[in-house]
Amino acid sequence: MATTAAPGPRLIICSTGTSIAGGPARGQSAAEFRDAIRARINKERDAGGNWLERVSAETNSLRQMNLGPADSVALLHTDTEDGAACAQALAELIGAEFQPTRVEVVLISGLDAKDPQAFRQTGVPNLLARLRRLCERDAAERGLKPVINATGGFKSSVPYLTLFGMMQGLDVTYIHELAKALITLPPAPVGFDYERLARAREALAELQRREYMPRDEFLRLIPSLSWEQRPYFESLIEPLDGDLVIPSAFGAWLQELLAASQATVFVHADVRSLLPGLSGDKAQQIEQMLLRVSDPLWRQSKRHSFTGTDLVVFKPGNTAERIACIVRAEKIYVCAAYVDHDRYERDLPGLRQADYDLRQFLPWSADEARQKAYLYDIDARADVEKANREIKQAESEMVRMMEREQSLQ
Repeated sequence: MATTAAPGPRLIICSTGTSIAGGPARGQSAAEFRDAIRARINKERDAGGNWLERVSAETNSLRQMNLGPADSVALLHTDTEDGAACAQALAELIGAEFQPTRVEVVLISGLDAKDPQAFRQTGVPNLLARLRRLCERDAAERGLKPVINATGGFKSSVPYLTLFGMMQGLDVTYIHELAKALITLPPAPVGFDYERLARAREALAELQRREYMPRDEFLRLIPSLSWEQRPYFESLIEPLDGDLVIPSAFGAWLQELLAASQATVFVHADVRSLLPGLSGDKAQQIEQMLLRVSDPLWRQSKRHSFTGTDLVVFKPGNTAERIACIVRAEKIYVCAAYVDHDRYERDLPGLRQADYDLRQFLPWSADEARQKAYLYDIDARADVEKANREIKQAESEMVRMMEREQSLQ
């Protein structure tokens, strides 16, 4: 059984609200609201005790998450003056009290509870896009494990934060209002046939361009869509008004994936040294994985949850073959490859991204993969030709034996 690796440095992505101010502004000017926040922080600090628990939902949750100097924090805030003021005050407080490596304040355009239409049409897609950038670029480039803290902020954003965590196989934490204790939802990747859903590429692009359209028109833009398949693709949209639809959170997420560029694949020297010793189906399976891991849709559909490592694991199906990778924006570093399931479960736990020197990786090209596939075809043809020659020799020997028997009769 796999064991859990020791936690490494994290990027804690934290939704934020106005709890640090005791609630939204009540007729105050922006300057008065900022002064009120500072006064409340000072009051709680002077009261002593577990004042970080009392002063805001965000600091309470981060305290329970043991935020430390090795970690970084990204504070997502709403597209409002109140949200910006509270996020900035939180950044200063978190920096002073927890002293993480970095605290970043991130505006999510359109994320405004007072405008439901802008929230759904603009805010949610922007939220998902920014989450993906934070995880696949900011966290990965610095070797940090992304964790989503959905405690703060207004409740409407929590389902989308949780959905993103499920899609990406990330931990999602929050503090239950009644239990007052930190709850962690472990990684639970949701499985979808992304290659099948890619048929909706043009329909989603047109819906994004127009912002909304009639439901039937959207579905007609999906090629060869049968009536029985409609419910599957309707997960990509949600009603706006009457028969008009907009992208659902999942549809916006899929559009993000479809818009992502193909990644450049780099392969570690250990993996390259493994390949010549493989043969037959095992060799072709690993070669195909190295070829296809560049595709963001393939990665999303073949991602495999595995505890004990911060490497991202992919498996093509119900087979023993696996590859373990570092995913950094438009670059994929293949660190290890396995063709034996027992060895995979024995050796992969404990491996960490920090163990690998990226200078030991070399690019892996589609041409190289095709050339290897061509060589496999040559070997396969040679094997067939050899088998045919052996069959013909056996047939000739049998004919000679029959002729000798007939001559002796």
